[in-house]
Amino acid sequence: FIFYYESYEEEKGCCNQAITATVYTSILIVAFGVLVAVLYVTVGEAEIDYTLFTNTASAASSAQTSSSQVLSIKVSVIVYLIAILALVGWAVFLLFAGVGLVALPMDLINAFRKRVVKLSKQERDEKHRDLNQRIKALLDSGKEINKMEEGSKKRKLKRMFNSAVFLVTKEFEDLK
Repeated sequence: FIFYYESYEEEKGCCNQAITATVYTSILIVAFGVLVAVLYVTVGEAEIDYTLFTNTASAASSAQTSSSQVLSIKVSVIVYLIAILALVGWAVFLLFAGVGLVALPMDLINAFRKRVVKLSKQERDEKHRDLNQRIKALLDSGKEINKMEEGSKKRKLKRMFNSAVFLVTKEFEDLK
């Protein structure tokens, strides 16, 4: 249930999270049930086109006639529900398959562009020196941020600091 994870709030307990998720899930199930019931009542019939051939034979001649007709069959609720779920499944599959097929080549191209390249000793030492300078600057700015009083500016600077630390850590891991 995605609603359970989306209703997480730190200051409230897990019981509140479970209750919120249960309420939203119940609303979703009821809305889906009402939608299926309305659709079943309005268009819950399968129509099958067929051609009826009749043969009229008499002593003098025989003639064959045909007429197009439609057979209407009321389907069961279970069959209708399965058909609706299959239709929704195909729509979701088409959406996500289309997005994935577009994104896959870009991921492969970016992986090739950002592949690890062997550096010479001089280039590696230069990158290490640059990384050390950036780490020292981050340490100094971290100390300054800790000295600040609480507020929205401090939270913003902390987020920026954390993202910079993440990037430096990633670069350090890539140099190994």
